[in-house]
Amino acid sequence: MFLDILMPWEWEDVSGLDWESYVEHLRDQYSDGDSPAANRIVSLCEDMLERGKPQNPNPYAKSNLGNPIEIDDAADEDEPATPEKIKDVIKRVGEQYPDAAGAPEQDVLLVMRDRFEMNKERASSTIESLQNKGEVYRPTDTTLKVV
Repeated sequence: MFLDILMPWEWEDVSGLDWESYVEHLRDQYSDGDSPAANRIVSLCEDMLERGKPQNPNPYAKSNLGNPIEIDDAADEDEPATPEKIKDVIKRVGEQYPDAAGAPEQDVLLVMRDRFEMNKERASSTIESLQNKGEVYRPTDTTLKVV
């Protein structure tokens, strides 16, 4: 299995894997190497261990996506994630992209995470449930729209 040490936030799907132990293991594995590539890996690992685990500025977002959008600064912190509120999020995100087929799913997931403190799996499951009920559909593979 290959894991990118520069993207430890992607490791949360791998149960029981510790970023720091893995980076130390890589450093030790390549420390006996004599090639420029091995030396670069050792240097990178030492630098990362010194700075600590990198934080993802955009969880759930692919690197080519922009910053997450903010649709409601006045959201209640303890606001429950009701189907109506989720559909409102999808509508409001979609409004930010008037020329798109719908609301980009990655942006919807980010807003759901921030507004309702949902992890990606729960947010995706909630969206799938709304799709199964016919309340939300996918105009494209990566966008969502409320019926």
